[in-house]
Amino acid sequence: MKPGLYPVVGPPASGKTTWALEEALKALGRRERVWWVGLPHQRPYLYRLLAQRGAFLGLEFLSFQALYYRVVAEAGRLRPLLPGAGRVALVGEALRTLFGPQVAPGEARLFARAIAELKRFGLPPFALPKEGEAGRLRRVYFLYERLKGKALDYDDFRHLAGKVPLRLFPRPGLVVVDGFREIGPLDLRFLRRLAQEVPVLLTLELLPEGLEPIKELSPRPIRRRVYALANPVEESRYLLRALKRALAPKELGGEGLSPEEILVVAPEGRIPGLLVLKEEYGLPLVDGRERALADTEEGERVLALLNPFPTGRDLLALGFSHLGRKALRLGLAGEEALRALAEREGLLEEWQAFCALRVPGGTPWPGGRRSWSGLGFPPRSPSSPGSAWPCGWTG
Repeated sequence: MKPGLYPVVGPPASGKTTWALEEALKALGRRERVWWVGLPHQRPYLYRLLAQRGAFLGLEFLSFQALYYRVVAEAGRLRPLLPGAGRVALVGEALRTLFGPQVAPGEARLFARAIAELKRFGLPPFALPKEGEAGRLRRVYFLYERLKGKALDYDDFRHLAGKVPLRLFPRPGLVVVDGFREIGPLDLRFLRRLAQEVPVLLTLELLPEGLEPIKELSPRPIRRRVYALANPVEESRYLLRALKRALAPKELGGEGLSPEEILVVAPEGRIPGLLVLKEEYGLPLVDGRERALADTEEGERVLALLNPFPTGRDLLALGFSHLGRKALRLGLAGEEALRALAEREGLLEEWQAFCALRVPGGTPWPGGRRSWSGLGFPPRSPSSPGSAWPCGWTG
């Protein structure tokens, strides 16, 4: 295969990976090296598909980031890596430097993601307007780059790999890029540059503008089974037995399917029961539901701050354990009831600190959870103008 970019397009489950694997096996049969670029969680699946064809040498699985590291290292331009947590820390430092301690909870992570998205599309700080919230992001972006110094974050490696000389060693005979729903502009520019040296096989669901596919694959039919029995218990057990047969090897009378080839769609209320029974049946069931923000610990705190009728659970979520446990024990809710309880139990200071958190700019409670202590609430005292305490209490 001559050097060039060879796009293959097709919907999910159309056989793009299988088709690309056939081309990789042809290259391995010619004793050529193959670089397979995909997402990290796809590595075991690809190696399992390859092992089913026999023993082969010369195929190496890489993520895009690992490929960029290799290209930059071969060019002698490798510098210290700034991981994701380091980026958030530097963005938080930039926010505090520019705007003082008045940084909202989660603002550093939000700005870090915005900067990462801008760099992913190759946009410098100059591309942002100077006014409004975009102007704040522009100034933080500038200062973040200065604070970063000689270190490189993940997007810097992507940008640098598109400019350094390509010194591929050992030189691959084929590069396969598979498993991505879309390719960013910087990634596509790097692949075009790489295709001038070696053949690059790219599989996607939708191709970017300017690319013509060498092959279009049609979707494969998906087999569906519907189980409707007398009651939910019998239905669940029949489903689990069917899953066990599907996963059993063909030598034992099963279908020989792998767990990655089966998707179970069940009503929301049935999922916990199926997960409980998976141990009894020895099934590798995994909860595939996406967690909402409210299901996370951070989301619980946000809801606790926004609840118009606070409860003891809200107090506990924010670290006010003494008043929260008493409110839960008595089943009290609402500002008036909780304030009366705080006055009766001598916990008025704790109640006032809880009220301060419910107003933007309130002073954080020193006895609360440690995770709240570093979120940068701007200090405000009850005696300052326009800073009346909420929840019906004034200084």
